[in-house]
Amino acid sequence: MTYATDILEHHRAGKLRILASSGPKRLETLPDVPTFAELGYSGMDRSSWMGLFAPKGTPRPIVDSLNRAIAAAASTAKLQDALKTLGLSAATSTPDQLRQAIRDELAIWAPVVKESGYSAD
Repeated sequence: MTYATDILEHHRAGKLRILASSGPKRLETLPDVPTFAELGYSGMDRSSWMGLFAPKGTPRPIVDSLNRAIAAAASTAKLQDALKTLGLSAATSTPDQLRQAIRDELAIWAPVVKESGYSAD
């Protein structure tokens, strides 16, 4: 997988052309690059994401406290600006939304991994 941040300067310098991005909307750092959906390719709206995980059994009040602290940090101008320079943005969710996002990703990628024949053994 290639991230826009890996090739952003080459694109800006005209050394290569990024044809499309796979996110649901255009990247703020690459407003001239259309999404696959805009080009007529459906089902390509995948974005990378990260999550913070706690050990199983972590009490819910602690999970909720961590979630609030992360959301507060993610909303600061300092973090938003730092991420923007990398072509990234911060989006937060609840623990339940993260759990559902993982289920959604597994539903999409488990068949792909199975069909590839990949084994972690």
